Amino acid sequence: MLQNGGGPTDAYSMGINDASGDILLFLDDDAIAHTEWILWFVKLFEEYKDVGGITGFTKKAAANSSNIVLKDDQFYDEKCAESPHIKPLKILENYEEYFAAGGLSGISCECLRQDKGIIKSTLFGGLNIGFRLNLIKEYRLKIMYKGSRIGFWWENFIALNVVLRGYDAIRVRHPSIAPIVYHTVNVSSLTRGKGLQARILG
Repeated sequence: MLQNGGGPTDAYSMGINDASGDILLFLDDDAIAHTEWILWFVKLFEEYKDVGGITGFTKKAAANSSNIVLKDDQFYDEKCAESPHIKPLKILENYEEYFAAGGLSGISCECLRQDKGIIKSTLFGGLNIGFRLNLIKEYRLKIMYKGSRIGFWWENFIALNVVLRGYDAIRVRHPSIAPIVYHTVNVSSLTRGKGLQARILG
């Protein structure tokens, strides 16, 4: 399947519409999946029947002209974001990572202090996520993001849609139980460096 014109959300829509099976996984073009990445997603979806969306754990990969070195360093720094002015949407009141009514996002400091292995979250990163296909098959990204060349937060809105349909969305935070991908650093791709985003943002 080849995309002819349009932006990234058009591509995601094509993938969702043409996909078959029970689970749909997303991986960025500048990320490398662990050899058991798919297996871990399958096991998690089998174990947690009430979960409709999962995001995993991301480590760093250092790349140069001759090879790629997979590292144990966490790619994203975890920082809580709490404020009296950042309250979760009512449907997300029991979520540790959430959308707030004013359009901002919040991350519970308590969940980081407790070092939980799995938390409820709608703050997904597109490079390492999976959904039950039947829950997102009718979600019209292409219509929602019509004209967008980037599609900020598309994965978060799909995660929220999963919650609205009565399922949980979770982040698996510990690499011992999480689907793992290695995200390359300092490398150009379709979405970084000399790629699409650089051309749009200048």
